[in-house]
Amino acid sequence: MKIARINSVFVVALLALLLAPSGLAQSIAISLGQFQSADENVRMEAFYRILGPVLGERLNMGENVSKLLRDHQSERQIIVPALIDLLRRENIRVLSPFGEKFSNYYGDLIWCIATLHDARSADALLGAVKTGNLATDGLAVLGEEALPVTLPALDSNDSGVRNGVLRVMEKMVNPSAQSPLGIAATAQVRVALLRGVGDEDDFNRRVAIRALEPFTDREVRKVVLDRSTADSSPLVRKAAEDWLQKNPSQ
Repeated sequence: MKIARINSVFVVALLALLLAPSGLAQSIAISLGQFQSADENVRMEAFYRILGPVLGERLNMGENVSKLLRDHQSERQIIVPALIDLLRRENIRVLSPFGEKFSNYYGDLIWCIATLHDARSADALLGAVKTGNLATDGLAVLGEEALPVTLPALDSNDSGVRNGVLRVMEKMVNPSAQSPLGIAATAQVRVALLRGVGDEDDFNRRVAIRALEPFTDREVRKVVLDRSTADSSPLVRKAAEDWLQKNPSQ
């Protein structure tokens, strides 16, 4: 079995599982080892072997992940890092053409990692941030723990990455956020969103303005008011007008 890019702690734990008397533990270890296969079909089969639904039942990744970790509490310390590392690997794989089967698997894997609510997954989820709500929700629920990874990504040359990060921040400052930010973190996000209002991409400026809704201070109001009249994009001007309607001047 080829095991690559795994730290020594993982290797020791994996060997311990392979040598364990429990056949179930050995089966988990074999699947985790196959996550490192160069063959994507082997990786997919290994993933669904330990996380797939019961035959005939609809996939619910949240329930599946919870059951896996509940049934294998003693192996959690290697299962979680192995799953996160698998997403890092597949984030690289999707840079090349792929088919529907892999696309479905990739979506399930992102869903899986998003349900872990583990700060170690922030960089892996960021690598998938352009895919949509599964990744952005997974990052947002990490709250402040995701900021060291997400904030620098606003300097990305990829407008899609910047868009995803702005959406993450929009969810972080939403009053209904699962992981409310502290005062310092909220201030960091406010500054980042104000930067986003100046993004070269129209859609990103619109997201940034929309995300600034919880901030009604004078500086934010001035920036939004300026965009409502001077921005070159009708989409952005409309977002700014909506913000002003929701936050009328006192």
